[in-house]
Order: sequence, then structure tokens, then C-alpha cells
Amino acid sequence: MFCAQWAGTDGVVAIIPQYNSEKCNHTSCNMRLFCGNLSEMAEASQSTSALDAIVLMKEHQDKEDALGGSTPAPCTSVSFENLTIKALNITTKVNISDGRSGDQFSRLWYYQTCTEFGWYQTCTKGSNCPWTQGYNTAEWNLKPCQLLFGISPEQVQDNQRRLFAENHLRKYRKAVREHLSANVEKFVDDLCEQ
Repeated sequence: MFCAQWAGTDGVVAIIPQYNSEKCNHTSCNMRLFCGNLSEMAEASQSTSALDAIVLMKEHQDKEDALGGSTPAPCTSVSFENLTIKALNITTKVNISDGRSGDQFSRLWYYQTCTEFGWYQTCTKGSNCPWTQGYNTAEWNLKPCQLLFGISPEQVQDNQRRLFAENHLRKYRKAVREHLSANVEKFVDDLCEQ
């Protein structure tokens, strides 16, 4: 996931759990801060609506961004293509303790998912995933590969098969060699003892 957000990469609040750090002072990269603040906001909203808490978290993250020098846009683009290209063309280097530090790696990570791993978190309707169901599909995750790098969904799938097949074959060969080696040694030892 190049940037896990509440409703996928186009979500309302940003959370990047794989970069979780107690040293980070921003809710997008410190899960304890995120969960603690979200719980407080749910209580403060005096509502049973999770949406109200998410709105408060978004306002809080906008303030965090402002303290870090970022200004929230006056409106949000709803164009998937524009949002994706904007988000993944970030080349600004920021300090690792900055809450935006994950942004500079987004393009690199996404390229790696397109050319090697293909690790995409999907959220199908009727599942228990924490994102908006039915929008974060495999097809949706593969669109940036085509938009940014010209890599088709079929190429992504071929890249995944090649990477994982090679890794599994190497592990299988190693296990077979170790098994054969151990059995041959035992067989030779047994012969010599007779």
C-alpha cells in the first residue's frame, strides 16, 4: 500500500501504518497518536457517528500539515487521474520525522508494486475491511501502473508470477537439496556402520 488512507489512496484521513514510528509527531505516521486522537474525537463529537470523528481527524491533520508548512487545498479534486498523478509525482525531499516523509517514497514504492510485488489491499463489498467497500479494487489499484509507468495489468501479473515463482522455486530447490544431502549422509553413515 503506497499510502493507506481511510478509503484507499483517495481517502479522507491519512494513515501509513508501515512507517509507524513513536518518534513521529504526526498522526499519519504514529498509530498510537492516530488511534488516541481518533478515540478522543469520537468522544468529543458527542455523536455515535464515526463519520463525525473522521471529519474531526481530517481537520486535525490539516492543522498538523499547516504547522509543517503545508497548506490544505481549498477544494479536493475528484479526478482519479489528476489525484494519482499529483500524488505519485512528488519528488520533494523532507525530513524523515516530518509527517509527509512517506510522500517522497510513494512513487518509488508504487513502481515497485507495478514491476515486482503487486501488493494491493482491496476492499470488496460485504467484506470486513476498514475502507470504503467496493471502491478499492484490484483494477483501481492497477490504474496508476498504466497512468504513470505505462505498465499494463497483464504485465503486473506477469511480473508477480515471475518474482514469486522464482522465489518459491529457489526455496523448493534448497529444501530438496538439504533433504537429499541429509538423507545421503545418513545412508552413508548407516553403510559405514555395518
